[in-house]
Amino acid sequence: MTSICLVRHGETDWNAEGRLQGREDVPLNEYGRAQARQIARDVATHPWSLLASSPLLRAWETATIIGHELGMPAPLAVPEVVERDYGEASGLTKAQAARRFPGGAPHAETRAQVWSRSRSVLDTLADSAGGGSVLLVGHGSVIKTLLLGLSDGQVPTTDLRNGCLSLIWRTSTRDWRVSYHNETTHQPPLHHGEGAS
Repeated sequence: MTSICLVRHGETDWNAEGRLQGREDVPLNEYGRAQARQIARDVATHPWSLLASSPLLRAWETATIIGHELGMPAPLAVPEVVERDYGEASGLTKAQAARRFPGGAPHAETRAQVWSRSRSVLDTLADSAGGGSVLLVGHGSVIKTLLLGLSDGQVPTTDLRNGCLSLIWRTSTRDWRVSYHNETTHQPPLHHGEGAS
């Protein structure tokens, strides 16, 4: 069965502060790096065919740590799963963004645009893995959009934690289904708190 494990990147300081990161290249903090190492331990027993990642720093660093721990090659860069562009709201907290841009931030990417680009790459990744399993490290808003779209809105995505795992799989008719989502039993202790994408 072809499957893709969607991994939300580890925590950054902006996550801890509740800031919208969008396309900003914010690095992991120490807790985020610990999350990445723990994810690697939790998925180590599964035979992964491909490791892929958004090229944004926080996702790429998460994937690189996972790959190093698992002895896998460098991640495949997948630009289609970069985080949603929040336009002029980038860097603000969600509350600040809502006050400053009640009708939506200028130049922000729509959910439909996020869905179109991220959904389009799933079959390509699955085919690249030769029918095996893919680890794909990405971002909160993109993963939420995929889970909502693939489940026809049935999967709750209001609290996807940094470092969470969500598994999707492809049917014989090349449709995608959600197996589980927001799995966080692997989280290391001393968590700082959850913030924005």
